[in-house]
Amino acid sequence: MIALGNQQVDGFSTREQIAIAFATELTINPSSLTVAEEPLAVSEKTQTALKTHFSNVEIVELASAIMAFNFMNRFNRFFNPDIDVEMPPDEIMALIS
Repeated sequence: MIALGNQQVDGFSTREQIAIAFATELTINPSSLTVAEEPLAVSEKTQTALKTHFSNVEIVELASAIMAFNFMNRFNRFFNPDIDVEMPPDEIMALIS
């Protein structure tokens, strides 16, 4: 997780790197770019890589998982439910703070 937070993807396969780029763009771009700047929230480079290395079904599955986690994270952030779990290690907290 720390490597991902620091955008170090060298140890991952090509498909994994593409999935990481897709997740990053789909998570961050909608909040930082307008529809005019990036209509699909994902760069053409990442879209092309996805279509080259993943089937349509796999792309739908990836997008669905990414969007589901984005929804859950935003929901939990807003409602701040009282859950009984340990806080992440300091290295992880530094990345998300």
